[in-house]
Amino acid sequence: MLTKFLIFLCAIALSTTFAYSDEILMGDWQGTARTFEEETRFALHISGKPGELTASVSLPDIGVSSWPARELELRGDQLSMSLPSDSGLQPISLKLIGDKMSGTWQDNASSEPSRLELFHQQNTRQFAEHRLKISGDAGQIGVSYFLPIESPGLTLPDNPVPAVVLLHGSGAVPRDSNRFIAEAFARQGIAAIFFDKRGIAETEGDFDQITFHQLADDAIVVARHFEQQAGIKAVGFWGHSQGGWIGPLAASLWDKTAFVIMIAGPAVSPAREAEWAYIYQVKDLEDSALFIPKLRAIVVAWHEGLRSENWDEFKRLSSGAADTEWYEKSGVDHLRNDIQNPFYESYRLYMDFDPAPLFAGLKKPLLAIFSPDDESIDSAESVMVLDTFRQQGKDITIVQYPGYSHSMRKISHGGKTLRFPNYPGDYFDQQAQFIKRASE
Repeated sequence: MLTKFLIFLCAIALSTTFAYSDEILMGDWQGTARTFEEETRFALHISGKPGELTASVSLPDIGVSSWPARELELRGDQLSMSLPSDSGLQPISLKLIGDKMSGTWQDNASSEPSRLELFHQQNTRQFAEHRLKISGDAGQIGVSYFLPIESPGLTLPDNPVPAVVLLHGSGAVPRDSNRFIAEAFARQGIAAIFFDKRGIAETEGDFDQITFHQLADDAIVVARHFEQQAGIKAVGFWGHSQGGWIGPLAASLWDKTAFVIMIAGPAVSPAREAEWAYIYQVKDLEDSALFIPKLRAIVVAWHEGLRSENWDEFKRLSSGAADTEWYEKSGVDHLRNDIQNPFYESYRLYMDFDPAPLFAGLKKPLLAIFSPDDESIDSAESVMVLDTFRQQGKDITIVQYPGYSHSMRKISHGGKTLRFPNYPGDYFDQQAQFIKRASE
């Protein structure tokens, strides 16, 4: 009889859902998200107070930091939430077992849910954001920074570290676009500084009339401020895409620059680089070697129209090619219908910027990272240009990651679009080691 009673009690216990309190959820949960073929690191941060919890997700291999979750709800041992995205809300369902969570993460754009396995972390180091404003040529510059060793201010006299100023890509870019990169460098022992682009958010100035030299001036103002702080032993520049033009320019104008990093940064002018967007669409067509020069000539004529406001040659070349397959597939026809775009007023200010003299006069180490499969820039041409200067004795290191996009994320696997387009595994290690060597 007693045995039957014990079995009955065990059955009740097994069928009863254990109720967890909000306090147990607080803090950081780290682990992995897996599909059948992919895996990526996944971090869940839960904060707030009982009854008013908030959560965010970071994906350190992809470049996602503090992705805010919605509809956070704990029922017994079941935790649910949703992540907003372009494909709609992505539901996450987790079951708690002690200091572990496991469950699923569904993306409407993917037929297969990801399996999550997360563990509660007791001593996860968080990097506090320090914010300030620095006076520049056009007014105040809104700046943030992360320190590799947190202290009540920018004072690290006992353990001086290198610092990197993160520059912007094209467009109206706020500082948050580089937040994840800054966190990644801070974890590598490097102070990371990121700021709002001129005319954007907390940085004053006229964004619509901006030049590369003005962007470089702002970067130098920020670099000078931090170079003078105790605990900072060297400062250099990091730039992705358009920032790959600005970094070498800033280095040429500021003799205290310690290093430069270019990520998918063109080594040719913006006008030359603009040709690649159209060539990329047709480069794999049959007889591409025959018509690509004609396609380039159309884009060259368009730029000449911007300079002179004489569009005759551009219209002649466009009309002559309009009936060809390559013309239609390249997408170049939009230039014919888009001559009055207001953006081109500002584009004229820097479209003929030639970075070659910067590399010829380079005095500091340069790390240039490319992907041969970049859809936005002709990386092969830029690698060739930089390699020419490297062979002339310039301190240039070139690293290439085949199979990655312009944003340095993995493009596909076996022809299948990836759910987790991760950075290369040694991406930040390579850069951190370069910065530390250059800063000695």
